[in-house]
Amino acid sequence: MPHRTMFYGGPIITCNLRDEVEEALVIEDQKILYAGPKSRARCLTDADTAFVDLEGGALLPGFFCGMLDFWQGGIDRRPLAPVFSDAGAMTEVLRRAAVHARKRESSLLSAGVTAFCEAGESGAQGLRALQLTAPDLSATVLLCGEGDGDVPARLVSCGVTGGFGDERVRIVAVRIPVTIDNAGCAARRETWCLRVRSCLGAFLGVQYEPKDPNTLLTCVRAHTAFLRDYPAAAAGRLLLTFPVDARTCDEITQARLRVVVSRRLLRERAGECGFLAQLTKNGASVSFAEDETSVSPLCGVADAASVLSGARPLVDSSVLAALRFATLGGALCASAVEDAGSLEWGKRADLLRLSGDPLSVSAADLRRLGVTAVWRAGRSVSPAPQAHIPAQTSDLCAAV
Repeated sequence: MPHRTMFYGGPIITCNLRDEVEEALVIEDQKILYAGPKSRARCLTDADTAFVDLEGGALLPGFFCGMLDFWQGGIDRRPLAPVFSDAGAMTEVLRRAAVHARKRESSLLSAGVTAFCEAGESGAQGLRALQLTAPDLSATVLLCGEGDGDVPARLVSCGVTGGFGDERVRIVAVRIPVTIDNAGCAARRETWCLRVRSCLGAFLGVQYEPKDPNTLLTCVRAHTAFLRDYPAAAAGRLLLTFPVDARTCDEITQARLRVVVSRRLLRERAGECGFLAQLTKNGASVSFAEDETSVSPLCGVADAASVLSGARPLVDSSVLAALRFATLGGALCASAVEDAGSLEWGKRADLLRLSGDPLSVSAADLRRLGVTAVWRAGRSVSPAPQAHIPAQTSDLCAAV
């Protein structure tokens, strides 16, 4: 790819906190160099610069899913557990994992998804396979599910001592579905955090997954206490699968929890999702949890924009806020905001081009916009290339 590339000819929707829409974007190698007026962008070009005319389509950051199970619907994940020791069977599992990863990566890139937060139970071994089989997806984050096994021991057995040595894979939180009383929850949470900290040498945040409003309040209050004891811990994440009231929104914001909203909730109970406007007004970080094999962030954006607009036609501020949920919100929830989520200087050039301008269409037309091009770290990955599968599956086993 040329040293620099300039994008122009359509709205550059930065998805930053200031909701800025610019005329041009210049990237240098893998990073964003400039976003602003076209006249100033031209000053950063030379004879070797490549120019990309957007032809009226919008340029956005690549979509960043706040939660997504990469292996959903693809393979039986149970053999990836540490108790599975048969080398021949493991080779077959990883072979199937590679085939599934190739298809999954292609479908995600075609939807404009360049980064996501892995929240499945595939664990460290599944992410090792992901590294080798889906090279064009970035900023993958492992959330350690408590399951029935020993997560710290499982991570050590996979050679994890502080990360994977890959900027795409980070470990940011311990998942704790809250189904017990407040005191028990606090003790369990602290035990898990300390065990994983001793394993990785880093202090992690907590992801809460309440099942009803009562356990939600338990989560919020427990996290408030957690911040008092461990102010330097990573930000907490809260998965919402049901509507909440305005008072609860205020408590969530005060507890500095980053909210991941289930797409199914938006789709099936949109009339009860007015809390999104309250969370946005409070300045809370919000992102989407994709809960189906078929991922379509633009549909989530249209659903959220409709909720934020109420009964009125879509307005720019609602669409921009909804686009932030699908981009910057995901990066914030994954503690990856320094590298991704918005079109700002120094961030990785993960970009997507839409077939039209989302700020000038109806909700129905917003759903029908297509992703016409995708760039990952400044390199075009559309149409999505075939993901690399190692020549011999033994290479996968060696990496796990």
